[in-house]
Amino acid sequence: KLITIPVHDKHAWQSHPTIQERIRTVEAMLHVRGRLSVRASGTENAIRVMVEAETMDLVEEAITPVVQVIRETLA
Repeated sequence: KLITIPVHDKHAWQSHPTIQERIRTVEAMLHVRGRLSVRASGTENAIRVMVEAETMDLVEEAITPVVQVIRETLA
């Protein structure tokens, strides 16, 4: 699943401590059962969050907190 989040500064997530902590938490939760990718869009002021996992329930459980913290802090 891929979610694009419009933001004012598409690079701010890289140094934001709350976002980085949430990413680490989700990566630990997924471990070998899936993967998380967070990156700045190359063409617009947006951050793209992608999760691949064994089940859609796990995808939702992983992607929701990352998208939420980005929206709360940067959108």
